[in-house]
Amino acid sequence: MKLFFDHIAGKTESCEIIYSPACAIFETYEYEAALENGWSITTNWYHNENEWFLECLARKEMVWYQSRTSRLKVDEFKLKSRHRKRLKKFPSLSVDVFKSYDIDVLMQIYQKYLKHRGYVDMYGDMHPFKKPYYGDERYIIVFYEDKEPIAFSIQDVVGRSAVALQFCWDYVNPTLGIGTINKYVQLELMKELGVEFMYLGTSYESNSVKKADYPGFQWWNGRMWSNDRDEYVRLCHEETKAKTLIDVSDLQFQYFAPRKNT
Repeated sequence: MKLFFDHIAGKTESCEIIYSPACAIFETYEYEAALENGWSITTNWYHNENEWFLECLARKEMVWYQSRTSRLKVDEFKLKSRHRKRLKKFPSLSVDVFKSYDIDVLMQIYQKYLKHRGYVDMYGDMHPFKKPYYGDERYIIVFYEDKEPIAFSIQDVVGRSAVALQFCWDYVNPTLGIGTINKYVQLELMKELGVEFMYLGTSYESNSVKKADYPGFQWWNGRMWSNDRDEYVRLCHEETKAKTLIDVSDLQFQYFAPRKNT
């Protein structure tokens, strides 16, 4: 493993905040251990023309970054009757699993998803849609309504770990609630594959709170995997409220402040 830091910016006069992302390059046999220690492969937070990243790509070296990630312990998930009822609620809805799929179809759904959510396109080169890069196995779950593809999710599997890379749907029929149904299908598939943990990626701000709703939820605090859902939810909501660097600096002091007994 090679470890790198980019000392990009800091504010130390009116507050103390240092922006210095950590990144690393791992050997293939270290990938699962990297996931277990809060690392993820970066696909969208650097400029594709950066000389160092281009050199890494030329050597086929994946660049990893450290962040607050979250995961689900797969064997703690049980598909209950209410889940099955939800899956059967929409007879026009069907699901299938593939090792590969038409990239153009996936991109069309992805673009509709971006437009609906107001997100920026992070995968212009379609790289995450082409082939697995966490391991040798990739599973694409495709959802259909009246036999037309409307949503998909992508998971890479390495050893006994899986990474939920991307989920999106076209939102043409929002009543379907595909996001919730997808998680049930994902977890059932991972159980069948003997996966121990499914990693959910970077987990910040209020949009990430719903990740804590599932059994077996854990989040990486930089030192260990925590089961403290309340603290995770608190952090996510406080981050969304932060609007300035001073706010972010204050969050740092709150994070390390002694906890009051309740």
